Formats: sequence, C-alpha cells, structure tokens
Amino acid sequence: AAPMLCQRCDFALAACAGRLYACGGAGNPRGSGRPLATAERFDAASGRWEALPPMASGRSGLAAAALRGQIYACGGADQAMQELRSCERLDPDAGRWKALPPMSCGRAGLAAVALEG
Repeated sequence: AAPMLCQRCDFALAACAGRLYACGGAGNPRGSGRPLATAERFDAASGRWEALPPMASGRSGLAAAALRGQIYACGGADQAMQELRSCERLDPDAGRWKALPPMSCGRAGLAAVALEG
C-alpha cells in the first residue's frame, strides 16, 4: 500500500464504504507539530491515498466516526492546546465539510463510535 500523503500523528481514523478516512492530527511524529486541518482517504481497492478538502479547523487528538455515509470529526486541540468544542461533518460524495453544533464542552484525546451506522 502507498504511504499517507501527509505525515501525521494524533489523528483520527474512520472507516466508511470500504475506505479509511484520516482526519487532522499533528504534523510531526513527535507530537510537537501544528494541528492539521487536512484529511485524506485510503481506497483499499486501488491501494492509494487521495487528498480531501481540509476541515475548517486544525485539530489534533480529535475523534472521528462514520454514520450513514458521512464522516464526523469532533473535538481535539488547537495550536494553543485548547480543547475544542467544534464538530464538522464530511459528505464524501459532495467533497465538503459542514460545521455542526458545538459540543457542550471542549474535549481532546477522546474517542467516537457509531452503532448500527
């Protein structure tokens, strides 16, 4: 398989429709890089990664999950290490992220899962 397009750590990964979606993270494997807004997906059939539109916010230590064909990215930390309340949703077919209502409090280092999604 091909390597990821962007070196990243502390990113979130979600699986949807036979593809893996890598979102955000930090741009340095030692964790000292800037939070990334970039996203990419891996197609197992072709063995390749492809770039996706960036999220509105760079975020590391975020959570991601797939639900009904959409990718949700929530929380994480910004450059100042402030925990984020914001959430975004990617429509893979349209290739667009949409801002969602914020969580009740900021969270980083969290996990997400969708049941029966």
